[in-house]
Amino acid sequence: MSEDHSVRQRRVLDASIERVWDAWTQPALMLEWFCPLGMTTTDAVVALRVGGRFRITMAQGPQALPTPPEFGPELVAEGTYEQVERPRLLGFTWTWVGWDEVSRVRINLRTVERGTELLLVHCRLRTEESQMFHEAGWHSTLENLCLAIIGPSGARKETDESGTKENA
Repeated sequence: MSEDHSVRQRRVLDASIERVWDAWTQPALMLEWFCPLGMTTTDAVVALRVGGRFRITMAQGPQALPTPPEFGPELVAEGTYEQVERPRLLGFTWTWVGWDEVSRVRINLRTVERGTELLLVHCRLRTEESQMFHEAGWHSTLENLCLAIIGPSGARKETDESGTKENA
């Protein structure tokens, strides 16, 4: 029996589903937000197709969230797209360069009365420490997304639902 630590975060954004999709898939837009608050995205490379790869480089700033010491001043995330269904579903593997963990992220988007509902599920995290690290990182990163695409009042509703699931 193994444990699957996961992170679930939901936002309702006052923006069209296409605008939110583009923010997740266009490198020029990803440079504006795809990192936790207090950091800067310095590079985003995307081959948006099933089997295509992405690589995101983030530089730590003085106000950045604490990161494990093995990361140093730059964090590089990369993965492979497993699901690309514009504009509703984006699924990809996720790994930090230099860290021995491959996990999965799924972004579900749907149009709602007040804009777009975004549900992020990050699963197959190996440890509770990894879960906590990613929970804080995604929370801050989604705040950055809200600021980038619609300003400080852009996220009208927010819930974070992290948990641990037992798998046989």
